[in-house]
Amino acid sequence: MRVRPFALAAVLIGLAGGANAFPIPSCAGPAVSARSIFGAGGAADPFELTFAEILLENEARGGRVAYCLSDARMSNGRNGLSFGFNQYDLASNPAAKARLAEILGKAAAVPRPPISRADVARVARGGLSERTVDLRASRDRETLALIHTVNTALSTSEVARAEIDRDFVTSLRATVVDAGTRIGTIADTVGARTLLQ
Repeated sequence: MRVRPFALAAVLIGLAGGANAFPIPSCAGPAVSARSIFGAGGAADPFELTFAEILLENEARGGRVAYCLSDARMSNGRNGLSFGFNQYDLASNPAAKARLAEILGKAAAVPRPPISRADVARVARGGLSERTVDLRASRDRETLALIHTVNTALSTSEVARAEIDRDFVTSLRATVVDAGTRIGTIADTVGARTLLQ
């Protein structure tokens, strides 16, 4: 009798009690360019656009995970679901949870909303603030349904997408100003080395 590896793995997972656990839904939208976020009108500084492209690729896989909840799978296992171009972590950042609830609240306030006010309230109460390690081990189908609902709202709501874009532009511009201020204060080689460290 020949045993297929995948069939054996499925049996072992079932015996270990993991058959009812769910994976975090994958999150992969289309790639997004910095120019599309800042506007095609050329309002962005070339340095801002370059910096934005670097951040888009490094933090949000080319923007593919900005408009949904994603799992970075950090090696320490402490991360939660994250969203946006800056990948705000819902498990370690209370402000991220509040911001997500605010964005979803705006998405729920339009005609034919992609998310209910009850789901927004659940997010605001921390319904998705667990570590992803714990979420993956969960058997809570309501949480899985909430993840799908939030992903739909973030990816389809023009209001939600505009809020996420606005957060990125504001954050990036503040970072550029801060970097310019720091660089402008360097008057010697030792100072330059300190900044780079």
